[in-house]
Amino acid sequence: GGVLGTALGIWLSQQFIPFLQMGDSEAALIPPYLVEIAWPAVIQIYVLFGGLFVVTLLVLSLFLVRMKIFHAVKLGETV
Repeated sequence: GGVLGTALGIWLSQQFIPFLQMGDSEAALIPPYLVEIAWPAVIQIYVLFGGLFVVTLLVLSLFLVRMKIFHAVKLGETV
């Protein structure tokens, strides 16, 4: 999902941001907007989300290992 969202964001920004430039004359429209992707920020977000996923997975695994079997069965019955 993250890779697809990043790819769509890059593609859409390159398609639409150049058309958002405003001006009252042609000279005000030159040079056109250049789309620059902040790759360090994108990588930082991927690392953060990956780290949060791993921490959540570890906490959930620890919780499930420590859970007694009758709690798991009782938990299933309440749903």
